[in-house]
Amino acid sequence: MVATIGFPRESAPGERRTLLTPTVAAVLTSAGFAVLTEPGIGADVYLGDSEIAAAGARFADPDAVWSAGLVLRYKSPDPADLYRLRPGQSIAALFHAEGDPRLLAALTESRVTAYSYELLCEAGRSVGGAARAGGGRAGGAVRCAGVAGPGRRPGSRSS
Repeated sequence: MVATIGFPRESAPGERRTLLTPTVAAVLTSAGFAVLTEPGIGADVYLGDSEIAAAGARFADPDAVWSAGLVLRYKSPDPADLYRLRPGQSIAALFHAEGDPRLLAALTESRVTAYSYELLCEAGRSVGGAARAGGGRAGGAVRCAGVAGPGRRPGSRSS
């Protein structure tokens, strides 16, 4: 079974950005993933549907896109959009849920796995822009808490 990654259109008023470009679609499809997206996803950044389709993405209605095992967005969806997800799915976006109790409650109630780009870490180091831009050492430790292993404090460096 091929893993499917869905890229729904952004829904925030005035939001024009998208994660899905022809290059991203080509890399993901060449790695064996099926890429689903909504028609017009790149229109606001001057990417035509034909360019995205030529790179391997398939177009579908919003419900099909939101039903993918992994849903990737640029910005956080409106909490009302989370009803489209089912328990066990994964979604990633710039959530900033720590400042939005309604969104945090909706994510928790949805029983999905949510990845917030600004909180991601690699090898104990913060990779999210928000963590680099203003989190400092304390912010990085909080953001990287998930990478602590046995005998290591969250955010500590390995020797």
